[in-house]
Amino acid sequence: MRPFLPLLRFFILWCILCWSLPGNARTSLAELDAQLELLLPGAGLQEQSARAYAKQQLAALLAQLEKRKIEKKNPHQALAILRNEVEGTFLLAYTPYADINLLFKRGQYDQATATALYALLFQHLEMPYALQIQGSEIVLVADLEDNNQVIRIPGTGSRQSTENQLFQQLYLDLLRNLNFLPKNEWSRPPEEVFRTYYLGNDNQLTLAELADFLYYSQALNAYRDKSWTLALGLLAKTNPSASRPAYIVLEQAIWLQIANSGDNSPGTLTYLWKLWQASPNDPWQGELLRRFNTITSTLPKPGKWAIDSVYGVFNDRFARSPAAQLQLREMYFLQQARCQAKLGNSQLVMDFMDSLYLLRPHDTGIHNVLGGMLVWSLRAKREFGPGLESIQFYENRYPFLRNNLFFQDQHLFYLAERVRALLDREDEAPGMAAFQDFKDLARRTGRTPRYDSWITTSYLAVSNFYFRKGNYSQALATMADALRDAPGDSYLEHRMEVLRRYLR
Repeated sequence: MRPFLPLLRFFILWCILCWSLPGNARTSLAELDAQLELLLPGAGLQEQSARAYAKQQLAALLAQLEKRKIEKKNPHQALAILRNEVEGTFLLAYTPYADINLLFKRGQYDQATATALYALLFQHLEMPYALQIQGSEIVLVADLEDNNQVIRIPGTGSRQSTENQLFQQLYLDLLRNLNFLPKNEWSRPPEEVFRTYYLGNDNQLTLAELADFLYYSQALNAYRDKSWTLALGLLAKTNPSASRPAYIVLEQAIWLQIANSGDNSPGTLTYLWKLWQASPNDPWQGELLRRFNTITSTLPKPGKWAIDSVYGVFNDRFARSPAAQLQLREMYFLQQARCQAKLGNSQLVMDFMDSLYLLRPHDTGIHNVLGGMLVWSLRAKREFGPGLESIQFYENRYPFLRNNLFFQDQHLFYLAERVRALLDREDEAPGMAAFQDFKDLARRTGRTPRYDSWITTSYLAVSNFYFRKGNYSQALATMADALRDAPGDSYLEHRMEVLRRYLR
């Protein structure tokens, strides 16, 4: 039995020490681990060490309060003693967005961490209190029986008031930028909107909710430092079942910063999709569609299948929004048509343009784009025969092209080339008929982008034809007609001077 005597003696001594402690202190020290785990969570050695150090510091403070017989004082006296000890021991250096771990190690504090410390002490000393939201901060209100008193934290007076006003304005601006609220909410007073969409209208908080606010405060600090990953990690530690508007808004603000980081990588797009899922409308929908255009326009190996692959991903993500899918489909057809036009695949260009035109037959914007793409495709055809056949086919298929200046400019080019080809080989009757067709179209369309060039081509072909026939007066008259349509053209003026010499 002798080996057990030292253990028995230790047990008796431990019991005597425990029984000699006041009831409140015993309860506080026994519950302190659970309370500290709320404020300093984590299972790693570093986190456990931080909690152990904080517990040691708090135990020393509680012992000091016991020496001063705080439990025998009236509420006002007890509060004065508590504040004196806390401010002298812990609240040494006001530091915005302070980490609560540094409160115990270095005495660095802010409104939130100091309030958390007071809440711990009030709870373990069984002093009645409440945690309340005031502006952008959480305060502790002591119940002193005859009245309630807000615990003011040193260093947070006028500065806190100014910072709160600035923070409120910045927060409301962020709500607007994130499109977080329905438009009708902005008709309410700003203070009311802030109160509702910051921490909510629930004015009473628990210690666990204060712990969540500490994570939020640290995440806000990380956001200010542009440490997006750290900020998201800190927000992830808040209790999702009790998440407040401010935490959701900050999370979405971080998503936006990552999404706008300057590239279209899958990582940045992930966060843009998150924003759209949270609020499936503009501006996120418009930005996603713009990203689709950018990605498909800058593919390293552009082609039908590459664009199809990107389209498939976006279309699946837009599954719950038929309107977004319709816009995406229009952009898909447009991008495919552009790609195929660059590659010279005329038939595929036609296929995709048909699809786009069927979706929006009266959209003038689409008319302009399609007209431009057709011109791009047609410019590869230099011969007037196939070119005019294509012109007629496209005009029959897309009647709006008859009023498209760029498309009709290409039409004039083919007609001018036909006039030159026919008259250069002395086919007078068909050449002059072609010239009349050119003049009729030029009169109908007016000045197209390259109008002067085609005037020069066609009229010069006719003038040269007359010149070869020896009909110098008619050759000169033709040049005079050309100058009326293209006044100031230096080449035509030079040609006029040459012809005048033959008439002298």
